[in-house]
Amino acid sequence: PYNVGTGNAGSDLDMQVSLYNEQENVLSIYNPGTLLSSVADTQLNAGTYYIKVEGKGNQYAPAYASLGSYSMHAKIETNGTAILALRKLDLHGTVNRGKHQLNWQIDLDEEIVQQTLEVSVDGRSFHTLADPGTEARTYLYQPAGSSAVRYRVNINLADGHRYYSNVVTLHDNNNSNWPKLAGNPVQSNTVYISSPGNFSYDLLNAQGSRIASGKLSSGINTINAPNLSPGMYLIRYSGDYGQTTEKLVRQ
Repeated sequence: PYNVGTGNAGSDLDMQVSLYNEQENVLSIYNPGTLLSSVADTQLNAGTYYIKVEGKGNQYAPAYASLGSYSMHAKIETNGTAILALRKLDLHGTVNRGKHQLNWQIDLDEEIVQQTLEVSVDGRSFHTLADPGTEARTYLYQPAGSSAVRYRVNINLADGHRYYSNVVTLHDNNNSNWPKLAGNPVQSNTVYISSPGNFSYDLLNAQGSRIASGKLSSGINTINAPNLSPGMYLIRYSGDYGQTTEKLVRQ
């Protein structure tokens, strides 16, 4: 922000810069708490991006009756020599018996001063789901509804930069949407599974070792599992919406 006075005297317009990708999803928000200006330092793949500049205000310059103008300057580094505070912010999620397991990885040099997990049902409006602390990298959540839920991680760094992770979409883990054993316990090495669609499966023993694996299609599927001694086993189903498990008892 600047005006005709010396050293920007009289200017009180605090700028916030938001960076969007081609799908108009927010990638990062920049607004240092004690400065009027904003610096967007990030690494981008080739593509189309958008920048939104707006007046926000901070502890020294409130947004009310703010006055000033601004200019923009950009510098692009293409040789890979630029040093960025954040190198990785990846979010992953799985579904298990109606619960959403979220895990994320962060690789950075700057200190995290705030970290929040955000949720959305429409993919556009996100709100805070939890504030797990700056050291957390995992979160378990059981949604109340049955529609698809979208998650992202929002971190605020000590240098004033704010970053968002990728958006992960998890769907309802209703039992009717997953394969199910057609008869349990079983009394032979043949297992029958009723599946509502295409899934993959892993048959695990009580120690978690894989005994058999394969693909399931819609309808009744037959699995031949040789050397299936009496005891308890787990069948893990995997699909586009995540994973779920079911107990199998061999008599």
